[in-house]
Amino acid sequence: MIQGIIAVILLILAIGLFLWGRRNKPKEIIREDPNVILGLESVQKTEIIVPTPKPVEKPKPTIRQLLFVRAASGKPFAGYELLQSLLSNGLKFGESNIFHRFDTSCDNNTPLFSVAAATQSGELNPADMGQFNFFGLSLFITLNLHVYPSVNFELMLDAARQLAEDLGGVVLDENQKILTTEKLQQIREKIKHYETSQMNLELFV
Repeated sequence: MIQGIIAVILLILAIGLFLWGRRNKPKEIIREDPNVILGLESVQKTEIIVPTPKPVEKPKPTIRQLLFVRAASGKPFAGYELLQSLLSNGLKFGESNIFHRFDTSCDNNTPLFSVAAATQSGELNPADMGQFNFFGLSLFITLNLHVYPSVNFELMLDAARQLAEDLGGVVLDENQKILTTEKLQQIREKIKHYETSQMNLELFV
């Protein structure tokens, strides 16, 4: 009887010690990754590849050579006479409301040179040219659009001289000064130098 009571007491003590030990056992601290909580784990663990931008090709600068034809003695060019002279020199009305000379031997739509009024708008509209007078013309060639700009410059020079003769004007350089033989030689040399440099450049491309 006494042994049974002692066994029960020991059992109760064992259970009490077990429960006391669990209650006083330090809790395991679980540290949560703040990146996981914020949903940043996948961003940090994923390698971000930044694409290398393709180099943007810069547009080629426009290089032009100009000549002017100015009315002599302040007498303007009559619009109708100017139109007839432009057409007889092989010029055609077109883009930008000005006249252009094209190479009729091929389908190239790039003008050999162009002629505009020496005004702010530059327009020469055949529909109403007869109603106006013009004190000057601007002729220009875009050098970097041609393989042989020196050849096209000579065509433009011939047209400028013919327009001046037809209308009673004088040919001026890009600074609107009388085109002298010396100045003309300088222009030719400049264009020829540009032409040669472009050809040499293409050899190394």
